[in-house]
Amino acid sequence: MDEQSPKELREAATAANLRRAFGQPTTDALPPVFGALLARLAAMQQGDGDRPANRTGAGGSTRRLAT
Repeated sequence: MDEQSPKELREAATAANLRRAFGQPTTDALPPVFGALLARLAAMQQGDGDRPANRTGAGGSTRRLAT
């Protein structure tokens, strides 16, 4: 059979969403830049990648919205 695993389906959906977000065609191969981004994202989700430091502290953003 040629069925995709749930992980492969999620990765394909994420790739299509990235293409749409950045104005790329959704039927072509994923550009190398997006491939690298997806690889780093996957590594971070698994806890294997370098996670950037949280610059806003534990409380989230320090910016306040004007009311």
